[in-house]
Amino acid sequence: MLGEEKKDYKWVSTLPENESLVTGLPDRVIVITGANTGIGAAVAKGALEAGAKAVYNIDLRAPLEDNEFAALQKAYPGKAHYLNGDVTKLDTIVAAFDKVIEAEGTLDGVVANAGITIRKGSLEYTPEEWDLIINVNLKGVVNTANVAIKNFLKLGKKGSIVVTASLVAHGTNKAAPSLPYQATKSAILGVVRGLGCEFACQGIRVNCVSPGYIRTALTTYPDTDPLWSTKLDIWGGMHRLAEPRELAGTYVYLLSDASSYTTGVDVRVQGAIDAW
Repeated sequence: MLGEEKKDYKWVSTLPENESLVTGLPDRVIVITGANTGIGAAVAKGALEAGAKAVYNIDLRAPLEDNEFAALQKAYPGKAHYLNGDVTKLDTIVAAFDKVIEAEGTLDGVVANAGITIRKGSLEYTPEEWDLIINVNLKGVVNTANVAIKNFLKLGKKGSIVVTASLVAHGTNKAAPSLPYQATKSAILGVVRGLGCEFACQGIRVNCVSPGYIRTALTTYPDTDPLWSTKLDIWGGMHRLAEPRELAGTYVYLLSDASSYTTGVDVRVQGAIDAW
């Protein structure tokens, strides 16, 4: 029977033990993929500011001396750690999580954030580019979530997984089209709903965040597009890009006990850019 393998796992409630509202991440161990810069780094900083015991950044490359995660390692000595891993290669993610469990003895929250895009017309993509974007953005999320779930089940404890989706999962970005990117981010919504439903009784919550226009390395076009301000006039909303740190609170909320009855949902953080 479908899901029969879960019969060996106990029922775990997500109900917080503390009846008082706790919105932070006190003494939590958090794993984030792709946290060297941008949204991932901002979430790592937010988790540490919210009281996390340790944050582990799984990325293909070690942090450079001048990027955000390297700055976190200096600001939070012994709490911000880097582990090598490729989200498209399951064995490297398994090995990275094993190191976290070995070092900390536990795991509380996981952010599947690693992602890439290539912007061009839909007919211009090569099969190799399609494969690359799907492997990182979709297969990478599934790999990360599956390894996280297996570890939560093995530990017999509740946990939270948050995936970085995108506003393009809800509509097309005409200013910077990327069909493979939109396809993967749309698929993520289905993955989150499916996993959130399937493992709710094991105390594992799975949600995603759909950012709007965020000032990261993936959104350089406002600086090169002379019509950007005009487009914002048409689209409405806050008429600016968000800073990555403005997303951190949403991720911290979804990782925390404050969202104990929230699973299988997508939270849009988009400055009303698509509200019309």
